[in-house]
Amino acid sequence: MTVKLVEKLKGKAWVRRLGYPAFFSLAFSGGIYLTFPYDQLRDRIVAEAERATGMEVEIGKVRLAGMSGLTLHGVAISDPASLAAAQEAAEAAAARAAAAAEGGEAEEAGAKEGEEAEEPVIKRVYLDSVTAKADLIALALGKRAFKFDIDAFGGDIHGRVVMGEEEQVFEAKARKIDFAQSPLQAFTGLDLAGNIDTIEIALRSPGADFSKADGTVEIHGADLVLNGGEVQMFELPQVALGALDGRLVFKEGSAEVEEFKLKGQDLEAEIVDTFIRLQPMLKNSSINGKLRFKPSEDWWNRNEMLKSAANFALPAAKDGWRTLTLYGPISSPRFRPQK
Repeated sequence: MTVKLVEKLKGKAWVRRLGYPAFFSLAFSGGIYLTFPYDQLRDRIVAEAERATGMEVEIGKVRLAGMSGLTLHGVAISDPASLAAAQEAAEAAAARAAAAAEGGEAEEAGAKEGEEAEEPVIKRVYLDSVTAKADLIALALGKRAFKFDIDAFGGDIHGRVVMGEEEQVFEAKARKIDFAQSPLQAFTGLDLAGNIDTIEIALRSPGADFSKADGTVEIHGADLVLNGGEVQMFELPQVALGALDGRLVFKEGSAEVEEFKLKGQDLEAEIVDTFIRLQPMLKNSSINGKLRFKPSEDWWNRNEMLKSAANFALPAAKDGWRTLTLYGPISSPRFRPQK
């Protein structure tokens, strides 16, 4: 069949007219794909990303996506302070091991003791792939803009960015994010489970400064569970968190938490009277407000010792709710009992 088709097409003028341009396009595209300076481009993207975020950025590889886009594979975004702490711990462990090898049993015992110490957790977010393509319509109107698709956290994120001289736009929607793979787990060290069904972000800012943005952020999740973890040296038990519904409204870079509630089998919780102040570098943005929570009687009965400690350090109001003051940088907020 194929041979007969080739024989029939031989000598046709229109085949030659289409064949030469097609071959040239294929050879041209292949040549660009094979000879493009990917390493230099990757280094430039890493440098720009680190400058913009203040984080440590690594990219496995960069490849072209069509004629107007790029795909970044294996993107790791890490907190520099946690990386430095992990490096110091590794160097200290190596020094103890070297001393043990040279100095006998006393040093060896010290080395074993050091090995048992808990290693610092590197706060890192990993993205499987990020694809960004130029928005040709916006470019035709004189605006720098691109659309993006991210494969990460067990789900997908898509959106667009517009970088105009008079206005900046950031819009994104995330679907089916695995709570256990989310940045919250990476940066808090908590053992989480469940799904974030949707996250929708729509922000606009005058000029190039997103610390003055207007817009909204909404988040909805279901069947969320905290399996354990540590907060400010306090070990947490398992808690069925249940459903999450949240909405933040930004105006000139200051966000009011309009709604942020958890309602589950073991716990009800909400963030109230809370404001977030954006900074040019997102991790330096601050939060100030209150976290109220009310565990169920069944959960208290399963955690009697914790209930006794809570009654001493954080007595409940008449309605059974307990309140913590929430404050500090948004990347590592702190909590203080409010009596």
